[in-house]
Amino acid sequence: MASNLAPSHWLVNVVLIALFLVGGCANSKENGDDLVDRAQQAKQAEQFDEAQQLAERALEEGKKIHQTQQILADLARRRAAIAVEQDNFADAHQAYVEASELEPSRARRADDLLDAIDAGRNAGMVDADLLPLAVAAVDGRPHDQSLRREIARIAEDQGDRTLAIEHYLWLFSADPDDTRSGLRLGVLYLADDRPADAASVLRRVVDADPDNTQAALNLARALAAISRHDEAAQLYSELSERFPENPAILRQFAAFEEERGNYRRARQLREKAEQAQPGLEPREMRPLQ
Repeated sequence: MASNLAPSHWLVNVVLIALFLVGGCANSKENGDDLVDRAQQAKQAEQFDEAQQLAERALEEGKKIHQTQQILADLARRRAAIAVEQDNFADAHQAYVEASELEPSRARRADDLLDAIDAGRNAGMVDADLLPLAVAAVDGRPHDQSLRREIARIAEDQGDRTLAIEHYLWLFSADPDDTRSGLRLGVLYLADDRPADAASVLRRVVDADPDNTQAALNLARALAAISRHDEAAQLYSELSERFPENPAILRQFAAFEEERGNYRRARQLREKAEQAQPGLEPREMRPLQ
């Protein structure tokens, strides 16, 4: 009789063990999720240290990652705000960066990065160190013109023509009336040995703003660089007629004529430049930027 009951006892034991394991897993999941809920409640109750500890534990266990990251990002922003109130901008910068690394929302992450930039500047950080944060912020603010203009400016100042061109091109494409961005884009194309691209952009700038002598002079340089010498000569002539006392135009026109072998014409233009601005020694013109 005992031998006949043994299999039944064995089966009961197996079932009990299985139920225990399933129950344990359910309790573990419930406990893990409970960490997130408790962290949220602690944050709302302004028990910030406890909220931080609970959220960090939940994140380690991989529970409700999106919600947990938001809690931790909010706590980092709180630390940043306190640091700003205390004029401790270095700590504020670090806390905002931490918030941006945790925040799952792209738009909110961009806000954190911009706040980190502001705090960093107040802490004395240089633009070169803050540029990567600005570039990262574009992901959450792709249509922010002021952000892209700031990136382009810093990149140009740091000698990163590729990055500067990328953002000036976006700005000029988004707003063809933004002749300042068009001018910078054209100048950078020239510096990057892309005179055809420079000529295309600068022609649009000059058409939109005929009095922009910087754009016109750089356009003339670009046209000469792609062997459109007649167009360049005509543009120089028009500029020298419209602005007969502008020594920069006259000197660059003189350099152009000298390169073409028109030495007499070049000398005449330099003499006119000297008359327009007496007392200055003749000097070789650098590219106008």
